[in-house]
Formats: sequence, C-alpha cells, structure tokens
Amino acid sequence: MGVTFEKEDHIVVFTLAGINTVEQADEAFREAFGSPDDDRVYSVLVDARLSLRHRDLSEVSVVAELLTTYRKRIGNKCALVMDEKRPKSLELERRLAGFSLREKIEFALFYDIASAKDWIEELSDA
Repeated sequence: MGVTFEKEDHIVVFTLAGINTVEQADEAFREAFGSPDDDRVYSVLVDARLSLRHRDLSEVSVVAELLTTYRKRIGNKCALVMDEKRPKSLELERRLAGFSLREKIEFALFYDIASAKDWIEELSDA
C-alpha cells in the first residue's frame, strides 16, 4: 500500500493505494524523476482508484507542487484517474485547471485508466 510507480514507455504511472500520505508521494516522485541516469521526459498518470483516503484540497495542492519540483522531467500532460464516487471532484478539477494554466501542464480527470492512457497517447501523437 502507499504510493508506487511504474514507467511505461513515455508515461510514469503513480498508483495511490490504501491509506497513503503526501510523504509517500514525495518519495515516489523522487525515485521516479531523481535519477541522473534517466533524463527522459514523461507524461504523468496518477491512478487514485485504490486510494482509501480522500485528500483535502490543500494536500492536493502539495501533490501538484511536486510536479513543479520535477517540471523539467514532466511533459505537458497529466491525467488523474479516480473513483467516480469521490467527493468534491469538481472542486479538484477546478484546482487542477488553475494549476495547469500556471505551469502549462494539461490536466484531465478520468474515471477509467484506459481512457486516461488513450488521452495521453492522443496528445503525444499530436
């Protein structure tokens, strides 16, 4: 449980499972993007469907700020996949939209992983 990641071609998929923390997310981002041996640029997909903990909006902002820490390694696309029963998803979408304007990262919210990956691939091909 916690936060894990897997690199798939030009996408890093972060999986949030169980009761996870911002500190675990920070550690996963460091591991995914901190290696001097891998300087590729990746799109980011955050899969939060298995997360048992719904972050308040201030914590979402902290996670968004992680993206700025590794901005040189992150492309212009970030997909968030979550359980459609999550409370306040519209507030989250608005918060991410504001962040995306500032950082020039295109965010999209999805309820299934296949659609999120298709969206990232579509943007990569454009």
